[in-house]
Amino acid sequence: MKANLGKFKLVCALALLVAASAAASEMTYTETGYLSGTLGATPFENAAVTLTTAGDTANIQNIGNFIYFLAGTTTIQIAGLPTATFTETDSEHFGAFALNGNYIMTGLGGEVGFINYSSGNLIFGNFDTDPTYDLSTSATFTGPASYDNTDDIGEYGTDQGDLSITGASETATFTASTASVPEPSQVVSMLALSVMGGAGALFKLRRRKSSASPI
Repeated sequence: MKANLGKFKLVCALALLVAASAAASEMTYTETGYLSGTLGATPFENAAVTLTTAGDTANIQNIGNFIYFLAGTTTIQIAGLPTATFTETDSEHFGAFALNGNYIMTGLGGEVGFINYSSGNLIFGNFDTDPTYDLSTSATFTGPASYDNTDDIGEYGTDQGDLSITGASETATFTASTASVPEPSQVVSMLALSVMGGAGALFKLRRRKSSASPI
């Protein structure tokens, strides 16, 4: 019985460590700024917006030498309107991207933001990025806003109706942040405290039983 209990504790410890290790690569990306356009039948003008997607950095795609993309379910929150999830073709075709400054010679540096990967259309982003950024680390970039709005480009299907973008604020901010995950040493410490606490409770219970008067 004692041997089995020891194995159980070891399995729990390993499971916690593996879970912590797996979650450590999760990244959330956001693009914030101001956009004008319509969502479904509702127009919006210079409204605060936040685009968001999340994913595992192990799934980052390197397209060419300087382009990086991470697909995931992507949403846009427009002030005063319901959160919309992009659905055109397949939500997994949307996500965050980084176009490094070494790739384009615009004088504005590189570019980051959100695109429809299947069509290559830019939803919303900004220039002025690190020339070596690859989406795998936490970072924040603020620069001139950018978006696609040429003929049918700039219209995207969402679960709240088609999104049409007609204008953007002067600047926008792209942020990549990791999930808060305990270090392995912290996990081990918490597990040890949990085991010690359980042992203490069991010891108290046994003492209480042994000191109780027989019925």
